[in-house]
Amino acid sequence: MIKEEASTIILGVAVIEDIIIISMLAVLQSVGSTGHVSLFPNLAIAVGTVLAFIGGVLVIDSKTIPKFINYVGKTNQHDLLIVAVLGIAFGLSFIANQIGISVATGAFFAGVLIAEPKVHSVTKILATPLKDMFAAIFFVSVGALMDFSVLSTFIIPSLILYP
Repeated sequence: MIKEEASTIILGVAVIEDIIIISMLAVLQSVGSTGHVSLFPNLAIAVGTVLAFIGGVLVIDSKTIPKFINYVGKTNQHDLLIVAVLGIAFGLSFIANQIGISVATGAFFAGVLIAEPKVHSVTKILATPLKDMFAAIFFVSVGALMDFSVLSTFIIPSLILYP
């Protein structure tokens, strides 16, 4: 079923949609973090920054990172492979943060680049416990940010809207 043309088209649309949404998130975050100065110059700078980051990742990193991951994978040292993958993910996230766009943008493109090498199935198996741990940390941190003082304001509308 995956070899059918419709499956390929749906997968391609989903990937393009993800790239557009992540780019919009990065642009909105960088425009929102600059304050209430003039909107158009900030928007143009944010769009340019995001496009430069995406272009750099897709042109430069797509040639080097998959080769590097395959090289590390050939050593058959799983701990080195997982450290390399995490280093790339955290590195691209750090670079994205330093240039003023969303950390999620860097992490997304790191995932895109790491999924390309031949050893991606091994990497996926090795990274599953880390993925679960970071998901738990994410939900705990979001829950810790909850403001319980506004709970009474939203409890009745949410009970009404809940089917």
